[in-house]
Amino acid sequence: RVGEAVEFCKTFYSAWNSRLCDKLMKLFGLDAGKQFRHLSKGNQVKLSLLLALSHEPEVLILDEPMSGLDPLIREEILDGILQAACEREPTILFSSHVLADVQRLADSIAILDQGELLVDCGVDDLLAHTKRIRAVLADGTTPSRQPDEAIWHRIQKREWLMTVRDYSGELLERLRSQHQLENLEVMDLSLEEIFKDYIRGRRSLACT
Repeated sequence: RVGEAVEFCKTFYSAWNSRLCDKLMKLFGLDAGKQFRHLSKGNQVKLSLLLALSHEPEVLILDEPMSGLDPLIREEILDGILQAACEREPTILFSSHVLADVQRLADSIAILDQGELLVDCGVDDLLAHTKRIRAVLADGTTPSRQPDEAIWHRIQKREWLMTVRDYSGELLERLRSQHQLENLEVMDLSLEEIFKDYIRGRRSLACT
């Protein structure tokens, strides 16, 4: 049963935080008398997380913990992780393809593609300095080259889209001076969009 699992695991840890355990039990809506085999997949994940958090580990590794869970369960689990982080500020390594969850939870991020590290920085810095630029080319012209800051770009007729790292006003001035452009527009990106463009850009280079 859920309560028996908690009591069993509690005996292994001198630093067990019963107050945090009780708080997570209520937050997750877990019934201490229910048998584990009768729990839904979402509640099984909640119980596993409760057991992992209640002994206050210094490092917690979560590998795709939200896989196959509905949005409401994911929200409750994220709330539990955040509450535990506020209690003791552990180091949490959170691996996920659900980038909205990562954006809400993470202080820093690493983007990996086929084992290669493409990005390693703070989430806020990444969002602030990675932008999408939409340029309209003058009729009959093409770009001479893409800027060094571009991680991905695409030209469709007169529309030139590019995603750039290390965005700055100086980059815009350089684009205006080096290319015949009728318009320039700068757009913010979500973490998921940035992830996709890093992967697209790397894979397009591999195909050339």
